[in-house]
Amino acid sequence: MDLEVRIEQVLSTSPQLMQAVSIEPRVLDLLRSAAAPNSRETRWECYESLRDMGSGLVGWRSRHIPLRSPRMYEAFVQALDELLPDPPFDGESEVSA
Repeated sequence: MDLEVRIEQVLSTSPQLMQAVSIEPRVLDLLRSAAAPNSRETRWECYESLRDMGSGLVGWRSRHIPLRSPRMYEAFVQALDELLPDPPFDGESEVSA
């Protein structure tokens, strides 16, 4: 499935996320990064990195007051989880036996 279609599907199910993207367009860039992650990172590393970057845009550190809501942040991290491919997307297992 096309990456933009996947992102649109996730956005269509979350009014909070759609509002976040309309207020702060850089949120969409992070969602695109989640849908097409760096193959050198594990899913967890990618999730952590994007979550940390996103916390400055959506969540208590946002410069936009409407985006400081815990619901906005929750919608953002849920979207990351939905968009990131299931492990292993990099050919390696995240948990070694």
